[in-house]
Amino acid sequence: MDDSAPWKTEETIVGLSQLPVLSGASRFGGCHLFSTDPDDAELHFRKAVLHRKAGRPAEAEACWRRILTLKGPDRFCSVDQDIYGHLTLRNLALLAEQRGDQAEARRLWKMVLDACPGDAEAMARGEAAQ
Repeated sequence: MDDSAPWKTEETIVGLSQLPVLSGASRFGGCHLFSTDPDDAELHFRKAVLHRKAGRPAEAEACWRRILTLKGPDRFCSVDQDIYGHLTLRNLALLAEQRGDQAEARRLWKMVLDACPGDAEAMARGEAAQ
């Protein structure tokens, strides 16, 4: 069993508590949130969500793109393994749509469909991006 959940919760709370006083990605990236494991995809995902909610889509995108460079764990863990694939790709596709990059949105929605054939959201949004 993965015993990382308690410290991840604590690390995320620390990151959340620091969010209002942070002025940029470099300070946010350097906060206590990543002191334990800089290659932890779950923490990168959570950091991306915090950036998106704080109105920093470029920083969120950088975090989600970082996840796609990481290798998933070889053993059982508490992390939803889909964050290494379609969950992250969906978020990137939505960001591409928001900034008006239809070609990138189509490419990302196609990747979601490759991972989840027949996915209704990916089919609808991918076609809407055309």
